[in-house]
Amino acid sequence: MLDRIAGRGLYSAAEIAHAKEEPVPTERKPMPMVAPHSADEASTLSPKEKVLRLTIDGFLQRTLEKLARERAQSLGPDLSVAIVVIDNVSGEVLARVAGVVTELGGSTSHLASLARERGVPMVLGVPDATRRIPEGASCAVDGVAGVIRWMHP
Repeated sequence: MLDRIAGRGLYSAAEIAHAKEEPVPTERKPMPMVAPHSADEASTLSPKEKVLRLTIDGFLQRTLEKLARERAQSLGPDLSVAIVVIDNVSGEVLARVAGVVTELGGSTSHLASLARERGVPMVLGVPDATRRIPEGASCAVDGVAGVIRWMHP
């Protein structure tokens, strides 16, 4: 690729030589999974947009995700944690840590109604969810597709 670029005169020979000296990664680095619910919601609402701008504060979001993970671990496997931070002046969502996954229940359950009212993504009726999703894992819950993605702790 670099030789083709050099052949077209897009960069100098010195720049191409310098680029060839750079080490090439041998494995894929994990992508950050910050505010996955907000990102999924924004892409669903604006599917044609190439760039989505959220009001999420990255530092605050990562801090609260860590706090939620730590609290959820200390509370035990039967409880979950949700946090939403809203700027009182602008009404913008600055951080959002929420999602519901259950082993039992369906779209007409009380929990489903509560989650829908609050805009919390949910996937219900997942067999053995508490066994299959590792304790302390960060999850992204896609309620539209019914998919749960997690990263091992």
